[in-house]
Amino acid sequence: MLSVENLYFGYGFTEVLKGVSFEAGAGALFLIGPNGAGKTTLAHVISGIYRPWKGRVLVDGVDVHARHENKVLVAIARQQPPLVPFDVESPLEFLKMYCELRGEDPSRAAEVLKLLGVPLERRDLSAFSPGMRKKVEIAKLMLAESARVLIVDELAGLDAQARRVAVSFLREAGRSRCMIVITHNPLDIQELRGRVAVMVDGRITAVYDNYDEALARVSERRHLLKFAYKGEAGRLKAALERYALRSSIEWREGVALVETVVAEEHVQQLERELTESGVLLNLTDDPITPLLEALSAGAR
Repeated sequence: MLSVENLYFGYGFTEVLKGVSFEAGAGALFLIGPNGAGKTTLAHVISGIYRPWKGRVLVDGVDVHARHENKVLVAIARQQPPLVPFDVESPLEFLKMYCELRGEDPSRAAEVLKLLGVPLERRDLSAFSPGMRKKVEIAKLMLAESARVLIVDELAGLDAQARRVAVSFLREAGRSRCMIVITHNPLDIQELRGRVAVMVDGRITAVYDNYDEALARVSERRHLLKFAYKGEAGRLKAALERYALRSSIEWREGVALVETVVAEEHVQQLERELTESGVLLNLTDDPITPLLEALSAGAR
């Protein structure tokens, strides 16, 4: 269905994509990797927004970049949607224009917007919040019936209702169409399920049949914890020395701003000790960033 052949692309004199090649059929392919790896740029080249310096993107054997009309074979929900034309005031008008440009049926536009929780009466599309713009981007995918490849550049930013609608649509679409999902959130992979491709420095470095196989390549599960701590400095230092693989601390007015990587089996122990000796604030637990680092480094 989708064949990406030896893609090269960059901005100015800076090369971003460095010979990217992979194939994908019906179902989801999750594209993960550190920030700056080239994931969004790759999505834009596949969708026809950018023309590659070298290489081809084929959908069912058709070169997406060979003719302008071939671009309808791919639809994308962008991470940062561009500003809309000044003469388009409402999301409904925008979707009707989108359908007209692609040759799609616009009759379901109002229904789709309602499902996603986008108010039809609003006339200030250019002032929409990032989350509301993301809903409109998902609506574009839901109306792009001629697209054989659907690209989602992050599901982050959707509220619970819109996320349920988006995930349900993508599950159904994945039965017969190819989906490329860029994500930093393991929940996306667990909900939609599919193959996992790791992208590092403009290249696809590994492709796994599923998320569990990717996890199996890493011998030790780690979590990146970020939090503020107000309490005894000595107890904090001792706990980090005992459990942290690496950490950094910045003190501001008696409060420690901590960023640390901890093995999975020690996360609860560290949290418990620090809670007993002080106050933990704004704790975030990120298991995906250390996983990406390990996969990128070829760790087992």
